[in-house]
Amino acid sequence: MSGLLRSTVTVYNRWFNPATKQDEFHRKVLTKAHWMDVDGVSLDGKGVAGSSVAEVLIDGSLSEYVTPNIYYGLSKAAAQLVWTLSPADIICKGNVSLTISKPTDLKHLDNVRTIVSASYVDQGLRKQSHHEVIAR
Repeated sequence: MSGLLRSTVTVYNRWFNPATKQDEFHRKVLTKAHWMDVDGVSLDGKGVAGSSVAEVLIDGSLSEYVTPNIYYGLSKAAAQLVWTLSPADIICKGNVSLTISKPTDLKHLDNVRTIVSASYVDQGLRKQSHHEVIAR
């Protein structure tokens, strides 16, 4: 698996600031990832619709990962030191250096998606464990 993980992704974790009652976005650049765009079609109530998702694999041995439940309970300072993968977080292909206050701050970039699901796959060997992300 490690030979497949040659890309870089940037994750913008949504964190609710109780003091300001506003969402904030904390950026984390992750190496050892694989980004694959999957285009297809699906049937909906109106007929055939186009469908495009990104399937992203991220090395499970990268440090500073915490589960979403832990992340949301952290202080602002602590949340800025770690990362998580949660629905409604933003994931971008490549190293994006922008600081954002809302997802539309990234609308001018290509390969920006919203995470719809994330899971951790433990295949028994540390080198093969990874996070699987689906993003639209």
